[in-house]
Amino acid sequence: MKKIIKNMMAIAGAVVLHSCIDLDVMPPNFTTDEEVFTSEDGVIAYMARIYKDVPIVQFYQGDLAYNAESDRYTGDLAGLSDWAAWDAGPGSLRQWNGHYDSKYQRYVWDYGHIRRINYFLETIDLYAGNFAAAKVSSWKAQAHWIRAFRYFEMVKRYGGVPIVDRVLNYPEESLDEIRSPRNKEKDCYDFILKDCDEALELFEKSAEERIEGYANKWDVLALKSRVALYAASIAKYGPRYPQGHLYANGVTGVPTEDAAGYFQTAYEAAEAIVQGGQYALYKNSWKAGDPVAIKKNFEELFYITPGANKEAMFSRQYMDGLSSTWYMKNCLPYQFNPGYGGRLSITLEFVERFEYADASLLPAALTSKAGERFALTTALTGTDAAPILYENPQDVFEGIEPRLQASVTLPGSILRGEEVEVRYGIMPKGASTFSEATLLRSDNFDAAYEADGKSMKYQGKSGMGMDRTTCTSIYPRKWFDPNMPEEYVKDTSHGSVVPWIEFRYAEVLLNIAEAAVELKALTGDASKMAEAAQIIHDIRERAGATADKYTAATLTIDAVRSERRKEFLLENKTFWDQRRWRTAHEEMDNVRKRAVKPVYFWDGDGDKHYYM
Repeated sequence: MKKIIKNMMAIAGAVVLHSCIDLDVMPPNFTTDEEVFTSEDGVIAYMARIYKDVPIVQFYQGDLAYNAESDRYTGDLAGLSDWAAWDAGPGSLRQWNGHYDSKYQRYVWDYGHIRRINYFLETIDLYAGNFAAAKVSSWKAQAHWIRAFRYFEMVKRYGGVPIVDRVLNYPEESLDEIRSPRNKEKDCYDFILKDCDEALELFEKSAEERIEGYANKWDVLALKSRVALYAASIAKYGPRYPQGHLYANGVTGVPTEDAAGYFQTAYEAAEAIVQGGQYALYKNSWKAGDPVAIKKNFEELFYITPGANKEAMFSRQYMDGLSSTWYMKNCLPYQFNPGYGGRLSITLEFVERFEYADASLLPAALTSKAGERFALTTALTGTDAAPILYENPQDVFEGIEPRLQASVTLPGSILRGEEVEVRYGIMPKGASTFSEATLLRSDNFDAAYEADGKSMKYQGKSGMGMDRTTCTSIYPRKWFDPNMPEEYVKDTSHGSVVPWIEFRYAEVLLNIAEAAVELKALTGDASKMAEAAQIIHDIRERAGATADKYTAATLTIDAVRSERRKEFLLENKTFWDQRRWRTAHEEMDNVRKRAVKPVYFWDGDGDKHYYM
């Protein structure tokens, strides 16, 4: 019997039937299997649909362009809806409430997408004779990868979900026959890993090629490593909860005894990518001993064309006018785009995760601090009664590894050839120490203070603590293309076409390092630790940090996690790392996050006017 599927281009709508219509005539918005699966164009159109539905939290889904939903719950940043919270306490941000990505969950939980993948896998074999065998194997491999990706996005949110690996046909099958209860969480991870293995086997039968926007075997291995690392972490750290981690007969949780096996799987999948030699850390503009070049290199990683970027693995592509994003438009400092800018703010806690740079990058006065973790203490700021003043607000952050300034825009730093001017307010003429009562601020963004024949806006060009301005004084920088034309920044008919890199080689390497440290702790096998230490060395060297800080004997899980945290801001990884490590409650429960408030003293000390 000929099956019917919906045309990929169809627009859903109500169908009104009248008695004069011949119901034997095929509706114009439907096509037959033969029309789709007997031509390469038809199959590619079907594949385009299931690729479109890959649930990647990027610039659109998950609100990264607006509130960066997942990262808001890591303690690393605040969204636009948090802007009014900047003064919830002295120099602090109140804890954010709400449920993570509620809109996005409806997009993730959709078995219609699973059905489309299952339908493709069942149907393509019936028409395989129309195509080269290698091409069919590649299509099927990609479908298995997409299904694995989709199930992982569900399982990491909900624990065990119903595993449906075939097309359910109702009413041909009864409700009892198609009813699908929740599977155990462990079984779901095993199913996902099995899908990855099937994809790998099929890719081995297909011609090796790299087409941007389409998965290949290396992307399958990257997903396999990510999934196994997640399952392993839950197995090891789930028992941190007083209630245990095998709720409801395993519907959530993974048995503790399975941790080592999953860590080993994560290691082997990532190691296979390394041995494949197709990818490398991006160092096109990197120069030893040059902090400007090191910073530029890390910035470029996120906007350079994927084809010229050997670190980018699977990326989601965009095209101006069709699928461009407003991420850059929404997140630039206010002075560059007052209509939309300032929708994300970085907390001081994230900045304080970084260290002073390698000694070769530091001025002589700071070389003794190389490798020391930065902290904004009164030793740098002074006190309200005796403030330390700086010529430029970013001077207080001098010497931090260049990766920080490639990830965030600090007050006073240069972006698109302009100084980013952010002020909390102005201490007027004659004020010798800081006082909230004396501080000049205004809800009118254009309001200015005038004295000595000079005029200065209270909050600078980009502002602080107002709608569409930062609430911490620190803006994001990652994913920005500094070369984007001015009209693309302000004109609503254009957007950013910077690709979203879902898998990059740095994650693969850090997966190896993490799995190695965990396997040593669980099994006593330290044979992988030299490789793990070298990976951390390479990541830190690329970042401008002290590269030789750890050895195979001294590398710890906390050190590996620290590198992940600094490396992956705004890449939708930190939130899920906290989930699998079971540490989110330790960082976020009843914790106030801090802002930096640059106050301009009218009567400064020579060129120094800013109190941080």
